[in-house]
Amino acid sequence: MPRWIKSFRLGLVALFTAWIAGPAGAAAYVASPAHGPQQFAAFPATPYRELEPDVRERYWDAEQADGCGRRIDVLIDAYVEKYPRFAHFRNDPAWRQAWLRGVGLSTYIVEVRCHFADPLLTRMVRAPLHWLDLHSGLPVWCGRWSSREADPELRELIAEMIPLAMRHEMPGLVDRFIAATRQHRTIGIDAFVALNPDVALYLVERRKRQVDAGLPLPSFTFEDAETSDGLYLDSLPPKRRAAVMAAVETGDYRSVLETTAACEPREDFLKSVGAGER
Repeated sequence: MPRWIKSFRLGLVALFTAWIAGPAGAAAYVASPAHGPQQFAAFPATPYRELEPDVRERYWDAEQADGCGRRIDVLIDAYVEKYPRFAHFRNDPAWRQAWLRGVGLSTYIVEVRCHFADPLLTRMVRAPLHWLDLHSGLPVWCGRWSSREADPELRELIAEMIPLAMRHEMPGLVDRFIAATRQHRTIGIDAFVALNPDVALYLVERRKRQVDAGLPLPSFTFEDAETSDGLYLDSLPPKRRAAVMAAVETGDYRSVLETTAACEPREDFLKSVGAGER
């Protein structure tokens, strides 16, 4: 049987199955928590830079209006226009959340920052003063949790940030982690997060790849990152650096976090890298 006939028959079977299932059957599949974000794997989104000019113009207008929800609406509208099978679920809250995690955190990592990262950063900026312990040089998280006692709400906030920075490599949070580390190590500002050099190296190198792929530049320069007093990437032994760089190649952030050293108070850390007290 010719290949085109087989393809045609398979197409008819798929259409008939969808017709039998109807909207209710499709809804049960798409909105089912059992499937979640992975349901979109077979339906890749169009990257922002490749969207039609009118779509990017609408996104720009929404961004100027500072409307996070409106920006996401523009992206979802473009997606359901490409895949009409999802149009029925455009306004379904469960489906939208699944879309944000399945499509937003992969294809639109910069564009959905307003939904994921900005609220967390706002909470961090408005952190209650009782969260701060100005006499403690020990960060709450350095690549692993420290022994420092911290407000449960603060730990919850950091726990929400970690996967967005480490797994999804959301630029705004990666840059915030880097900035917090440098401030803590150079001028002694109390830090919720101060990365160990191997964890910092991993994020810096992965961030370089994002820039090469056209994502926005970081708030730090890569040249400064390598020799920065705040990051001390040059303090890593050759064997550890090689292991981290191997993880960078594959995106295996877990192997870095699982093998990074315990967190140290600022003074002890500076001595361990031969910097002394600054």
